[in-house]
Amino acid sequence: MADVLVVGAGPTGLALAIQLTRYGVPVRIIDLLAEPMRESRAVGIQGRSLALFERMEVAAPFLECGVRYREVFVHSDRRPMVRKQVELLALPQSETENILGERLRALGKQVDRGVRLVHLEQDVTKVRVHLRSAEGESDAEYAYVIGCDGANSAVRFLLDAQFAGEADSEAYALADVAIDADFPRDAVSLHLTGGNLVALFPLPNDLVRVIVERDGGFENLPTLDDFRSALYLSGIQARSYGEPLWISQLAATQRRVTVSSHGRVFLAGDAAHTFSPVGAQGLNTGLQDAENLAWKLALTYRFGALETVLASYTTERDAVAARLMRKIRSVQDRIAAIDEAAVNYERSPIVRRPGHTPDPAPGARAPDGPLVRLSDGGETNVFALFAQLKHALVIFTYRRDQFVHETLLEMQRHAEIADVYIVTRDASVGGAHFLDTNGAVFRAFGAEGEPQYVLIRPDGYVAARGALRDYRAVLAYLAATFGVRQPQQST
Repeated sequence: MADVLVVGAGPTGLALAIQLTRYGVPVRIIDLLAEPMRESRAVGIQGRSLALFERMEVAAPFLECGVRYREVFVHSDRRPMVRKQVELLALPQSETENILGERLRALGKQVDRGVRLVHLEQDVTKVRVHLRSAEGESDAEYAYVIGCDGANSAVRFLLDAQFAGEADSEAYALADVAIDADFPRDAVSLHLTGGNLVALFPLPNDLVRVIVERDGGFENLPTLDDFRSALYLSGIQARSYGEPLWISQLAATQRRVTVSSHGRVFLAGDAAHTFSPVGAQGLNTGLQDAENLAWKLALTYRFGALETVLASYTTERDAVAARLMRKIRSVQDRIAAIDEAAVNYERSPIVRRPGHTPDPAPGARAPDGPLVRLSDGGETNVFALFAQLKHALVIFTYRRDQFVHETLLEMQRHAEIADVYIVTRDASVGGAHFLDTNGAVFRAFGAEGEPQYVLIRPDGYVAARGALRDYRAVLAYLAATFGVRQPQQST
């Protein structure tokens, strides 16, 4: 019997269900649609999301099928204006959902389709739901329910949660179409003319996602002629067009819930916030919501983590959504909507802030870097250290001393929560796990001086750090945040 119900099988819901399954949490995922969505919709996948897919062991098909962007080119009134480097992968949302769905099935789970959430109510121990499908009506109880069911979320409606925001004056037409024209096929092109916008996002199979922004909107569903005209006015001389695979229109509505958790019910992805379509914030923010919530829910469910751990989902992710809410007006706004926004949880209640520390400071995202396993000489990286449901306590040291020994001994009581890894520049250091051959990882973590510890969360953000001689501070942090653990018994 599942103990967590995920409502909605878009990218956010699928990612959440995959991570919960990987973390050993019984989960059921339902979706109102009888068949998977076939429209392309969101297409931009940012570097943080690719790193998540790597930890989910599903990155390879994304890299194989997608188109990688390295730059954004901006033209104003047909003249080049701005060129900026980005890290973005383009793949239609339908393909993203297909890849994630395959991964979920490989884990022994599948989406229960054609199921509607009709009612929910909760108390301090459980959530009771009423579901409707072609097979009839049913009632069930779950420890937690997560609404990942989009901008028209049934979960949000049943919670009567306020969805605050406003619709901008801009309206957008979107199409996926083959275009024979001269523009870069490995970059995003933005063309600003007379206050209007044409954005080109090359897709697999020689298709292009075209977004046309027109102040005042479109009276009817746009046609291919509307896109031809917009491209021509922006200075793009196309030799021919294919038949559009998909055309849609929408108004730019940016909204968010005030609070993304209500007791044992949580909201994630578009159910919690919506953004302008010019960019990649919606899809990627939803995936980061899923990653943030999954490990906290799993630690709470499996090991009884203290209440502040699960409560920090709202604190951390609501702040991110609030920062991303902005009017898309200037060239800088439009580039920022495409580029990956920096996320920092330094004000989180489960991040230890001891004062000044080297970068990355607590709350920042941990950098990646190459490592060599001393056990077999194999190559790995920093991100692989926290691919499972555990924090990684990384010790950067040039020697094996009493502080290393005492840290390893004392961390046994937190073995369910964190694994300890010793990284060194010298392969002769006794008990070391990884070698940083050229010092790149030491430099990236600001650990070139005295020995340091860095505690990295399962979502890749730094929870705490300090000098290794002060290792008792991280022990106190783990005890205060997750509860004191007894040493695991040897078998």
